[in-house]
Amino acid sequence: MKNGFFILMNTLIGLLCFMPSACGIKIPQQSEKEKAWVGAVKDTLMVGSKIFRVSFITKACYDSLEFRDKCRSRHVDVDSTPEVRKQNDTLIITSNDGKKHVFAGSQGSYETSGEGNAYSLYGQMECINSWLLSYSGFEDLHFLLINREDGSIEEFPPFCTEPYFSPDQNYFICGSEAGNIAGVNAIYFYEILNGIPTKTGERFLETWGPQEFKWLNNNTVLVKASTGIKNEFIRLEMQN
Repeated sequence: MKNGFFILMNTLIGLLCFMPSACGIKIPQQSEKEKAWVGAVKDTLMVGSKIFRVSFITKACYDSLEFRDKCRSRHVDVDSTPEVRKQNDTLIITSNDGKKHVFAGSQGSYETSGEGNAYSLYGQMECINSWLLSYSGFEDLHFLLINREDGSIEEFPPFCTEPYFSPDQNYFICGSEAGNIAGVNAIYFYEILNGIPTKTGERFLETWGPQEFKWLNNNTVLVKASTGIKNEFIRLEMQN
């Protein structure tokens, strides 16, 4: 009878490991198995002035969390957007102050010195009233944020992911992994200061690089990362 009781209890504890709470959502009196699922803290990571605790989680845990980014880029059709015009290979954006901002693309051949490049309207970031543009060219790919009020530009580093916003929309994070041409593993951290996205930290990494982010709450972000050999799933918890 006693053995049956212990078997039942172990089964129930095992099932807890598959609950969303085990992915890092704080609940009272977490069991030891739940803590193990979250992962032991392996390191700390400083990105600008922010300190993150680093732990490893499972793919199942990462996959169980849906994207919650309310500011996530929303696709916009250029043809139905009066502020944006496409003229041949050029994008022309009119900001709310009436000024026109020209992003000129060009056609070219990789066999000549005039390699082609192109700007595309990737989407709209409503929470910061900005357009998100993508640029592609010879051995280059990056995003740009264009403020809809005055046309000011925040240009992301090459081969960086799109921005991923915290639920309170006070921060966003993006990054790159070394499988790109630049060969850089990095995390870039931005704060929204007086409504303006401002890069306040960057960190170059040796062993892994981010491919995708999911914010768990305002202080914790989950990362799908590449080591160059396999994917790892990482939990970064902001300490300050």
